[in-house]
Amino acid sequence: MSKVEGRRSNAWNVSLVALVLVTLTGCRYTFVPLDPGKAAFPDRVMLTGTIKSVERGAEVKLVLRRMPEPGYLELRWYKDDQLFEEKSIWAEKPGEFEAHFDRIDDGYYRLIVSVKNSPLLQLEVGTPLLPTPPSLPPGQTLDTLPQQAPPTPDQPPNPPTP
Repeated sequence: MSKVEGRRSNAWNVSLVALVLVTLTGCRYTFVPLDPGKAAFPDRVMLTGTIKSVERGAEVKLVLRRMPEPGYLELRWYKDDQLFEEKSIWAEKPGEFEAHFDRIDDGYYRLIVSVKNSPLLQLEVGTPLLPTPPSLPPGQTLDTLPQQAPPTPDQPPNPPTP
């Protein structure tokens, strides 16, 4: 290798190193510090509760474990899907609260507890009224129903047989 080629090679190497250094100085992290530490959890309302069926009513016991600021616990008592009764409890600090709600029959009731219109807890008493399942045609049982093969990807599904 001649001296001219060696100088060109050294100049090329120096140019390449300078270019890499200039390029790398532009690469920086987009946040400081690199380890931000643990983020604090926001103050939230922490509420638990139980409901017990009593004669002609329901007893509700609520345990408020955390309340960032004083406010109302809004209790909405539903019979099936209709609002049946509403109550509010003022809470300034954590504690235990009780409420009584009337029941006119042994149907399905639920209580929604909210704070600032945000539902936090749902408690239920009774069994929801579900529609009755369709009956089978006379003379048929689940074992005698015709079985349909699952459709293949290139074949549309079979319509149900009457």
